[in-house]
Amino acid sequence: MVEDDAQHRQLVELCINLTPDLRVLETHPDADTALQKLPQRPARMLLVDWHLGFNRMDGIELLHRVRGMLPLVRSVVASRYDLDGLPAGAVGFLYKHDSLTTLTAILREAAAGGHPISAAAAGPLATFYRPTGKNVR
Repeated sequence: MVEDDAQHRQLVELCINLTPDLRVLETHPDADTALQKLPQRPARMLLVDWHLGFNRMDGIELLHRVRGMLPLVRSVVASRYDLDGLPAGAVGFLYKHDSLTTLTAILREAAAGGHPISAAAAGPLATFYRPTGKNVR
């Protein structure tokens, strides 16, 4: 997991590790640390914060680099903001304000080969990909 907010990182790690079938193997406070450590202990899945602080590499750039180094790693983006992580190669997306139940469901589905999107993100995603000036029916 890559998350710059220490309290949020600890809370999410605790909740994931309390789930019987999921484990956080490592946490990283920034993209640079993750890029140094991931090749030494490749993960099957990576939960990435979209916005990793100002003046730092963001989660989107991290995803691009991880895909080049470790193409089999499946990534899920968590964001407070928007859906930019999907074009960067993320297989799943959720908002940070989604419930912990949603988080664990998204991680399970991504680990099983799916491409999960939280219900809260579904509407903005449809709008994001809607052709300009046309209604989708």
